[in-house]
Amino acid sequence: MYSVNFNNNLLTNNLILNNTFAKIINMKKIILSIIISLSAILTNAQVLTQSNFTGNIVPQVMGSATGTRLPFIYRATLTGLAPNTIYRYFTNLALRTDFGTTNSGAGNPLFIRTSDIRYTTGASLLTLGGYDSLTTNSSGSYTGWFATVNTGNARFTGGNYVFPSIVLDSAGLKRGIVNSRFCFANDSVLVLTYATTSGANNGSFIRGSSSGVAKNLVLLFQDTVSTNRPLSIGIIESIGINIASIVPDYVTNVQAVSGAWGTIIPNTLPSGVRRIEQRSLVTGSYINGSKSTNGTWGTTNTVNPLNGTTALVISSTNAPLPVKLNSFNAEITNKLTILNWTTASETNNKGFEVQRSFDGKKFETIAFVNGVGNSNKIVNYNFVDNNNLRAFYRLNQIDFDGNSEFSKVVSVKNNEELILQITPNPFANSIEVVTNKNIVSAEIIDITGKTKVLEVINGTNATIDTHNLSNGVYFIRVNNGETIITKRIIKN
Repeated sequence: MYSVNFNNNLLTNNLILNNTFAKIINMKKIILSIIISLSAILTNAQVLTQSNFTGNIVPQVMGSATGTRLPFIYRATLTGLAPNTIYRYFTNLALRTDFGTTNSGAGNPLFIRTSDIRYTTGASLLTLGGYDSLTTNSSGSYTGWFATVNTGNARFTGGNYVFPSIVLDSAGLKRGIVNSRFCFANDSVLVLTYATTSGANNGSFIRGSSSGVAKNLVLLFQDTVSTNRPLSIGIIESIGINIASIVPDYVTNVQAVSGAWGTIIPNTLPSGVRRIEQRSLVTGSYINGSKSTNGTWGTTNTVNPLNGTTALVISSTNAPLPVKLNSFNAEITNKLTILNWTTASETNNKGFEVQRSFDGKKFETIAFVNGVGNSNKIVNYNFVDNNNLRAFYRLNQIDFDGNSEFSKVVSVKNNEELILQITPNPFANSIEVVTNKNIVSAEIIDITGKTKVLEVINGTNATIDTHNLSNGVYFIRVNNGETIITKRIIKN
């Protein structure tokens, strides 16, 4: 009896153990399958792909070699990322042969930020200083300036075409671990060799001085209207860092020199440089610029240059980055609008058109204020407009060569309370409207809300004909463009 029970218990235990082992084996298979799937996903995500990274302002050319380094700067947009998320990143420049591999290219990242600019010779998502961070917006995208400095890597051989690339981490999932490698699909960049001979793959160093703002960008174009991609982009010094092995002339005359800039242009350039612009570090928007119809700036001819690393020099006199508007404001005082503005520097400044609008859309020029021409110190300007109504104002700064640029729009509002007087009340065949501010309309409405009389007025008083109105109670509504006042009136 006991032996039978013992055998039955043993059989039951064996069955339980077998089922447990089977479950463990199945679980291992599931975990292994998940690991393989995740590995495949991560591997594919790490391959350099032409997606999610699009150029907005991308130069046509860049420099080469390890002893003639130079920042290559561009503006681009990242898409398809998690919204409102911080990512670590660094940038490179890749060849076509890098596509589909886990190699993102070569080059030393230059991290351009509004607060400061940093440079690293050791790109890494794990090492502090080897990466920078960006934050996506609510749509999972980010737009900004990026930069990479060429090195002695073979990718930076004259005649090669390289593609800007970016390496991103997992944004919190595995901080610092590579998750994505993206590069441009829409633009490539020609690498130029510094040379004193002609050739499609040769280039020359060019630099200039300016009154531009440090860290803003200088763009060089081969046309006067900047409709094509810029030839190249330089950064206005001082930027707070030194880059080793950079073009020798850059070290002496650009690096850490206030207002100076330097970059590279092709030796095969039949049109020359015809436009030089300053763009905002923060927004990328156009600030100001100058143009040449023949590619000659003073005595410097940029048509098919053969200078190599010996700089072509463009002075701030010949290629100004004109007026830096420091402030602009408006206020109503004693029933007059007073405009005040200052410039921090001026080059080639003919003066300012003062423009006014009452709707914020259609502006008209009401005055012209002469500029001082050229200045490197604060200059104060003012204009008084005989107006005490709500209005919008802007300045159109004009150079002597005809180039112009609009300021921001400022507005004024009369905070004085609108006072309305109606006489007589009760009334008969007419009433008189008197206010302390200019009004634009007066409307008489019956008790059902129907408009019976509408008068367009431009002044502080008006007489309204009411002989067609029946006797009864009405309301008069007066509008001065900012405030509406309604009063009860009676016709007897």
